[in-house]
Amino acid sequence: MTAPSATLRLRVTAVHELNPLIRMLRLRADDGRALPGFAAGAHIRVQVSLPDGKTDWRHYSLINFAAERNATNAPAEYVIAVRKETEGRGGSRFMHEQLKEGDSIAIEAPKNDFPLHAGPGGTVLVAGGIGVTPLASMAARRRAEGACFGAGDAPDGHEGGNDEAVDLDVHCVQGPSADACCEGPALFRSQVRDPCGLNHLLFLQRFSYGVRDAVHARQGQVF
Repeated sequence: MTAPSATLRLRVTAVHELNPLIRMLRLRADDGRALPGFAAGAHIRVQVSLPDGKTDWRHYSLINFAAERNATNAPAEYVIAVRKETEGRGGSRFMHEQLKEGDSIAIEAPKNDFPLHAGPGGTVLVAGGIGVTPLASMAARRRAEGACFGAGDAPDGHEGGNDEAVDLDVHCVQGPSADACCEGPALFRSQVRDPCGLNHLLFLQRFSYGVRDAVHARQGQVF
């Protein structure tokens, strides 16, 4: 049985409205201590209040832009971005409409179900919508390692999904040891195709209310 993650209380030290739907928050310990480290692809669980008065947990990927090998070993803060889902159960609305700078919030220590492959070779990073958050940390990590990577996001309309395929066509990482990491809405993930003929593993992450898991599948498998 997996041991439960430690619960921490952190302070919201900054809030940035990136656009009407995306809100970025910075979280720190009141005493300024370093926070538990994490690796690219990790997330934290955040306790939220729902409209019915109950509490629940939501998963948010940790964001790191620093291209330094030890940048996330003992971070001073956690950075997350939250997309507002007006048709959801209320967790993201709490994060957007009620949580403010100066508030204290409960989180669980980082967990990584979507790790970046650490071996040789290049990496293709493909995101749809808010799925870009864990891939930002992956890009920073690959840059810190001096490794080749390519990144792309969904064209207009793919964040919510449409009937057009999204091609993985990043030639700098072609080769038998290249990996592809993809995160985004379910329909977007199902439309990602790889015309480059890479013999890689495709790492997909899927998430829903309070649930997050990663899928490791051979190229060509349909989801």
